[in-house]
Amino acid sequence: MNVTVDKTVPTNPLEGYGVAQPVVYPVKAGDTAVTGKVTLEEPIPAGTTFEAEVTLPDGSTKTGMLNPDGTFTVDTGTLAAGDELIVHVIAHNGANQKESNPVHVIVAADTTTNPIENYTVNAPVVNPMTDGETQVTGQVNLGIPIPNGTTFTAVVTLADGTTTSAPVAADGQFTVATNTLVAETTVGVKNVATNGTFTKDSSIVYQTVSPQLDTNPLANYTVNQPTVEPVTADQTSVKGQVTLATPIPDGTTFEATVTLPNGTQKTAAVDANGNFEVVTGRLTADSDLSVKITAKNSTYTKDSENVSVTVGAATVENPLENYNVAEPVVDPVKEGDKQVTGSVTLTEPVPDGTSARRN
Repeated sequence: MNVTVDKTVPTNPLEGYGVAQPVVYPVKAGDTAVTGKVTLEEPIPAGTTFEAEVTLPDGSTKTGMLNPDGTFTVDTGTLAAGDELIVHVIAHNGANQKESNPVHVIVAADTTTNPIENYTVNAPVVNPMTDGETQVTGQVNLGIPIPNGTTFTAVVTLADGTTTSAPVAADGQFTVATNTLVAETTVGVKNVATNGTFTKDSSIVYQTVSPQLDTNPLANYTVNQPTVEPVTADQTSVKGQVTLATPIPDGTTFEATVTLPNGTQKTAAVDANGNFEVVTGRLTADSDLSVKITAKNSTYTKDSENVSVTVGAATVENPLENYNVAEPVVDPVKEGDKQVTGSVTLTEPVPDGTSARRN
């Protein structure tokens, strides 16, 4: 007996499965996706997956996979009021697929009210900017009343077109970090109000970055005149003292300058106590000298008023002025002696160069 075995006919696992119609959430103009949910019929055939498909007015389709809970989001691009969309769910299993009944959706007009439409966004007041700085600061007068939920941002546009921003504080103050600012470039600053999806800009304030100012730390510092000790002929230096006014600007040093009769200047540092000694070479009587103090800080200097000094005559000190010359002890003398003898105890110390003779 002959037996014929029929080939196995593949079975469509979706043949008897009902693909539920989705529930599509409201869609309004300006939306860029369609969302919704479907309650999937149980049991779901093994190996089945689901996707939502949206047919747009131009006939093109967009799809998105269903999440395990049946929700879906299909990106569509920006939708316009009055657009008609067709949404259905497709079940896939191997080479088989099955669609739900379609849901027709009309895109509604956006009726959301712009809470800042009639709000005046004031322009900021920008603080001066200097070369080398790395931030822009300023303040904006936030008009009252401020619509609920409104925040403000200061936006800075640099000369190269790059932008950076920072929140505006409740008192209107703002600090926006930037790249290093460059002198003579122009920076634009605006205030942006944000409420939900709505934004509104102030007018832009343009400001030019100023060159960096080099401040003289000695500008308001007083350099006092020195007090000069008496100078006499044959001295080889000039000594003195100056009261250094406090506070002394950081980084400041002082030197004393002596101008000699021939115009030559000699200098020496002033120590922390204000003392100085300037080596001059041998001085002559009746020469006129000029002495001043100079404060130095970086490239800046500032002089005291000059003190004029005349070199006095040399003074010779008497080394014996305060020396006690002891009285001698004389030996007895008798008639016929031709000399007188005796002794003396010399007071110590004896000044250098001193000699004694008898009278």
